[in-house]
Amino acid sequence: LEDETVGLISYMRTDSVRFSDEFIKSTYKYIEDLYGHDYVGFVKKSKKSENVQDAHEAIRPTSIYRTPLSVKKFLSNDEYKLYKLIYSRALASLMAPAKTLNTTVILDNNNYQFKVNGQIITFDGYLKVYGEYEDTKDQVLPTFSANDKLESDDIESIQHFTQPPARYTEAKLIKDLEELGIGRPSTYATIIDTIKKRGYVDVVEKKFVPTEIGFEITDKLQMGFSNIINVEYTANMEDELDKIAEGNQVWYETLDRFYKDFEPSLKKAFDLLPKKEAKET
Repeated sequence: LEDETVGLISYMRTDSVRFSDEFIKSTYKYIEDLYGHDYVGFVKKSKKSENVQDAHEAIRPTSIYRTPLSVKKFLSNDEYKLYKLIYSRALASLMAPAKTLNTTVILDNNNYQFKVNGQIITFDGYLKVYGEYEDTKDQVLPTFSANDKLESDDIESIQHFTQPPARYTEAKLIKDLEELGIGRPSTYATIIDTIKKRGYVDVVEKKFVPTEIGFEITDKLQMGFSNIINVEYTANMEDELDKIAEGNQVWYETLDRFYKDFEPSLKKAFDLLPKKEAKET
C-alpha cells in the first residue's frame, strides 16, 4: 500500500551470511516463477565461520516481491541505487551459477608460445540479475585451424620490474581487516574515519598515503606497546569478547589479564619515550 511505511531491508550492520528459511523459500518460488526452474540455485555454506556475529540475518530485502522498480518512486536516487544493489545481491546469491564454454588457443613461434583465451557464456544463471555489477562477458575468438600461419601486426617488448604492494584503498583495507579478524562491519567506517580525521593518512587518488605524523605515531606505539598493538592481539581480543558475550569466559578475569600487561607497558612508555613539544595545528 502506498500510504504505509515499511522497512525495505533487514539489519544493515550484520556480518552474517545466513538467510531465514522463510526468505529462501519465497525467493526460490520467485526465481522459478519469473525465470524458470533452471535458474533456481542453492544455499551456499560459508567457510568463514570465525569472527561472525550471527544474531541477525544477512543484509537482504524484507520481501523479494518488493522489487527495486516498485519502490523507486518513494526513494532518493542514492537510496534506490543502494536498495537495488542489496536486492540484486540477495536474489543472485540464491540463483544457479552461470555456465561458460572456454577455449584456449596456443600459438607457437620457434618454441616461443603465446596463449589466447576465449569465453562464451552458455547459460547466464545469476548474471540474469547481477550482470550489471560484474564484468563477465563473452570473449569471442576468430575461427582457427591447426597449422594456420598468423602474421603479427605489432610486437611489443616490455621489461617488468618487481613492484611494491599497492597502497591501500578503503575497500582493500576493509578486506584485509576482515581477513585478519579485526573489527566488525559496524566499526570499519569509524576506523577509516579516525585515521583520516587525525591526519595519519592523506587520500591521494582514492589511495591512503601515510603522513609524517602517521609514521611517527606508528613508530612510537611500536616502541612502547608492540605486545598490544599488533594484528594478532586485536583479532584474539575480538575472540575473547565473543566468548564473554556467549558466557564462556569471565569478563573481569579478561580485564585483569589485560591490565597486568598494559600498566607496566604504559609506565615504561612514559619513562622511555622522548617527549615532544606540542605545536599548534
